[in-house]
Amino acid sequence: MTALSQAASDGIAPLLRWLDRLPEPVDLMLVCAEHQSEVAGHHPGAAVVRLDACLADLPASALLELVLRGTRVEARLEGCERPDLAARSVDDANRLLTSCARPERVALSSSRAGAGAEDPVLDVRALPLPRRALLSMSAGPSGAAAARPPRAATERERMLDALRSLTAPPPRVRPAPGSGSEPPARPRQPRQRDTLDQHPAPSAMLAASGCTGCGVCVQSCPADALRLEGSPADDGRVRVTLRHLPASCLDCGECVARCPHGALESTGRHTWAGLLACLPQFLASEVLRECARCAEPLPSDSTGSLCEVCAFRRANPFGARLPPGVAPGVAPALAGGAPADGEALGGG
Repeated sequence: MTALSQAASDGIAPLLRWLDRLPEPVDLMLVCAEHQSEVAGHHPGAAVVRLDACLADLPASALLELVLRGTRVEARLEGCERPDLAARSVDDANRLLTSCARPERVALSSSRAGAGAEDPVLDVRALPLPRRALLSMSAGPSGAAAARPPRAATERERMLDALRSLTAPPPRVRPAPGSGSEPPARPRQPRQRDTLDQHPAPSAMLAASGCTGCGVCVQSCPADALRLEGSPADDGRVRVTLRHLPASCLDCGECVARCPHGALESTGRHTWAGLLACLPQFLASEVLRECARCAEPLPSDSTGSLCEVCAFRRANPFGARLPPGVAPGVAPALAGGAPADGEALGGG
């Protein structure tokens, strides 16, 4: 996901709050920030809202959030500078709605419609509220808005929240006391996992071979999607297990690129159904020895009894190493000369 998509997703927060305050759902006509006109075609009963960003940057999760408010959503491409990308986002949202067995769809149009007086284009940051909604603001949200959990911080979490809501079974309606009748049976819906399994998500499917348990991949992951877990083993050793959390993975490739042993590889992508399951994926397990000095686990390919840091400290009690890439001439007086990159400074 790009920074522009995250900003566009964040930008609909005022629109969502506005919809939660309205006494009844309204039809929405969304136009880009590039839309120059202050009026649009005549759309009875609909609100034309200009976003802060281009529709091309609006992720599918934002469109699903609007649909979940019970509103009819239409994306209008008048003035859009990237209509093909905007249409792709709408198509992604509609495919997910189909996979969740939902009847709603996000409409897409590119021409002015309707005859009669032109409707004003509302700014997403200055949406008008009816008097009834203003009077009720002090009491806080009510109904479905009050029961709705706080909005997630990232687009990935918002997408997962939207899919959970779309696939949740409808509440069971209990018969009125004394009615003596059961509610009509709901039609059987297709299994959501089967359909969402057809939609790849931006999360890498990883495999590991030859893992040494060094933990470099865990430290390099910007999304904290890898876990290295330790448990006691025989002979005072420790077993480390590497697991992957697909729901957090960004498919950035950092873990694969930085693994010093080339043990990790990406074999494809997880699906949205897999991310909804939120199950950690087992990657590798190794029985390691502990460093005799600091008790940190030693990589399985280590030959000594000390980790690399402790081995250096024992060999060079008063020494230090220059970080890789640092010019060797920065501290020539420390060792009477200019050591090479990675060379120990000081006495041993």
